[in-house]
Amino acid sequence: AESSNSGQEVSTPVSNEPSSSDMVSASNISEVKGLLYTIQIGVYKNAVTKEQLMNLNPIYMEPTGTGLTRYFTGIFTNMQDARRSQQNIREAGIRDAFIIAYRDGVRMSISEARRIAENEGNNVFASDQNSNLASVQNEDVNYRIQVGAYKEQVPTNIVSQFLSVAANQGLDQTVMGSTTIYTVGKYNSYEEASTMKSVLINEGIPDAFIVAFKGKNKITIDEAKEILGQ
Repeated sequence: AESSNSGQEVSTPVSNEPSSSDMVSASNISEVKGLLYTIQIGVYKNAVTKEQLMNLNPIYMEPTGTGLTRYFTGIFTNMQDARRSQQNIREAGIRDAFIIAYRDGVRMSISEARRIAENEGNNVFASDQNSNLASVQNEDVNYRIQVGAYKEQVPTNIVSQFLSVAANQGLDQTVMGSTTIYTVGKYNSYEEASTMKSVLINEGIPDAFIVAFKGKNKITIDEAKEILGQ
């Protein structure tokens, strides 16, 4: 059964309503022709903000007919790419993201999609809808090492530890909804970020992992690699 709140919805006590620029802009997945895999990242009753969907893009949607709307990100023509993106999205904070298949707007199981691909060949797949990511400006796209995420006030000793291990790499904090994310460094290549992640793990932060940002928005590792041509 699908959850009506897949992906974390946060309730932030603010006085102002989100502006239109804060709301998710999504294409209807039924308009995409051909067979495809995509990542379902949430089912919501009300309109959602970009922050609620972790600032992922591109975003697709599908009304369920029961007053709910499903949201997806990415169009993939093979399961390997879809699984890699799913893992990145889960690491970014949407823990229950999962892969689903469509053909000409009709939802189907992964096993059914595989059977169709085996019987009809690769020509049945949708054109690569993610290719437009390569043309997105790579300004302010970088990799960072996430060292912590907190919804409550962070103990000063934890912040002191982060500052100590960050050294001259720089420690940033980014507020996403009700969560404050702490990251170390800004790197233009995944290899540089991977090296720093190993350093931080050795320095006593075993849960450190690589994330990617475009400006102030968190994106997937795959999207960053595509934008940066890596």
